[in-house]
Amino acid sequence: AHKGEVLCCVVIAPANGCPSEAVVAGFRDGKLVVYDPNDGEAGPQRSGVYATLTAHRDGVRCVAALPDAAGRFVSGGGDNKLVLWEHEGGTFVRKLNTLVGHAHFVRCVAALARSRCVSGSDDKTLILWDLAEGCRLQTLACDEIPLCVAASPDGTTLASGFDGKTLTAWALA
Repeated sequence: AHKGEVLCCVVIAPANGCPSEAVVAGFRDGKLVVYDPNDGEAGPQRSGVYATLTAHRDGVRCVAALPDAAGRFVSGGGDNKLVLWEHEGGTFVRKLNTLVGHAHFVRCVAALARSRCVSGSDDKTLILWDLAEGCRLQTLACDEIPLCVAASPDGTTLASGFDGKTLTAWALA
């Protein structure tokens, strides 16, 4: 089992062939580990590991499950990139796409419906992505570094917290 500092985690919906959810943890060393939550307690000290993935240089900073695509999740890291993954069941996890667009490390990510996500970076931007096409839809310039981002269930409103102790709501087109 993988050992190290866990920086983020998410529970993903069951994919084809999986009897239950999976837990995905991102580590400071850049690894993503996909755990079986039914094998005792999911965690680095347990043997219930579906897969260990080399995901990002300089740590996996954030991970989010896509709400309308079972088994799919997106990770962001210290290498300024986002990666779209799919857990297809058991030990099979594949990388679907790598998204490049931030000038500094990706600090936060929120998944939206219709295969979209928004990421926040130390480059003081929030980027709205189309994960299916692998392209940037919109860039929101910020005055401060976004520390966290969240989206409404319908994906029309974003909220982001910043290092200057502010919170901003954004309406998406």
